[in-house]
Amino acid sequence: MEVVPLMEKGIHDVFDGDMENSYMIKDGEEVLGYVCYHETSPKTIWIEYLLAKEPGKGHGVPMVKSLFNLGYERINGSAIYGPHFFWTNVGAVFEDEVEEELYDGTRFSLLRSTFSE
Repeated sequence: MEVVPLMEKGIHDVFDGDMENSYMIKDGEEVLGYVCYHETSPKTIWIEYLLAKEPGKGHGVPMVKSLFNLGYERINGSAIYGPHFFWTNVGAVFEDEVEEELYDGTRFSLLRSTFSE
């Protein structure tokens, strides 16, 4: 699995504003999805978006694994109700309870050591 720079503007409109930090995650020639993140320290990233090309196909876990394979030890981010179930299932810890009514998301942290494949 590899994380490669996203070269095509407009692949997904959420990335248009930050193409410099947007990437495709590929398994061989197959594109699993897209991620937008930036380093906050040498071993930590803040993830803006993690978007599977085909949601529900089980590509989320390999996508997260590919980020850890880049050498990062911690992934930080925020998630709204619904997507937070994915992050909880892979071992992320949320700062507060995630509520359905919140639209801004709740911050989480996922350590390589607690990542559950």
